[in-house]
Amino acid sequence: EDVSLSWDDLQFEQHRGMQRYVKALNKIYKDYPSMHVHDGNAMGFEWMNCDDRESSVVSFVRRGDTTKKQLLFICNFHTNEYRDYRVGVPCAGFYQEVLNSDAEEFGGKNRVNNFKPLKAEAIPCDGKDYSIGFALPPLTTVVFAFDYKQEKKKKVVKKASY
Repeated sequence: EDVSLSWDDLQFEQHRGMQRYVKALNKIYKDYPSMHVHDGNAMGFEWMNCDDRESSVVSFVRRGDTTKKQLLFICNFHTNEYRDYRVGVPCAGFYQEVLNSDAEEFGGKNRVNNFKPLKAEAIPCDGKDYSIGFALPPLTTVVFAFDYKQEKKKKVVKKASY
């Protein structure tokens, strides 16, 4: 704690990439209240899957005060790349990648999913009714933003009997 930061290290691209990554994390913290609103409160966090030992992947959701701007995190702690990794999601709707630590700007190989939002499919996974499939690079964290949508209950219409 008595030494200043090694600002000279920013001459190296890998250090500038890490600086850009921390800047992107700070922007997500600022733009998405779900990152901090319910800290220390069970309402703000839900595991999607913390039992995938074989793939070494964990996924969880951070929630804010509203149904808007929720975040889904998927962390791959393995050196394997998964070209079509499937993860359970809390609801139907669209999931837009907002951060991928493998992005070229952070020093990665740019295996990203941010071209268009992913639509949740009615394919059960991780104990959830809906899921998304996407490319998951090795040793990467991917973050998707979504708006929580309560599934509408179908009305049961009784036919009149005469």
